[in-house]
Amino acid sequence: MSDNNKTFTEVLLVEDNEGDVLLTKAAFGKNKIDANIHVAYNGIEALTYLEHAFENKSNSQTLPDLILLDINMPKMNGKEFLDKAKNDKRFHTIPILILSSSEAKKDIVECYEKHANAYLIKPHSFDQLKDLIGNINSFWCKNVALPTL
Repeated sequence: MSDNNKTFTEVLLVEDNEGDVLLTKAAFGKNKIDANIHVAYNGIEALTYLEHAFENKSNSQTLPDLILLDINMPKMNGKEFLDKAKNDKRFHTIPILILSSSEAKKDIVECYEKHANAYLIKPHSFDQLKDLIGNINSFWCKNVALPTL
């Protein structure tokens, strides 16, 4: 079990909808989770972020402790990003949680086949999102032992 006082310090949010970005950041804030939330608006930006963070560990970009990933995005969608990240030895141990509005069984199965660590349906209200982010923090930060990269 991880240290019970630990919270994520680095989160990569891969989301193309600015409204969802703002709501997710607000949910972290309402839960008093001290996290640096880095935003990538598609899979290409997310991969570029990870590559720069890995290559230049002394720069301002740090490998994330957790990735929250939408699947419906332009340029490179979440499934394509998931496939690339989980098949890259530099990044494959970073937990990737799908946070999508899609409830399609096909999407859920495909994401797990590509080794998503969890598939979460985006809640319909801010209070539900706040609770979900709090639960993610409690489980992934306080109960799960994560590898250090």
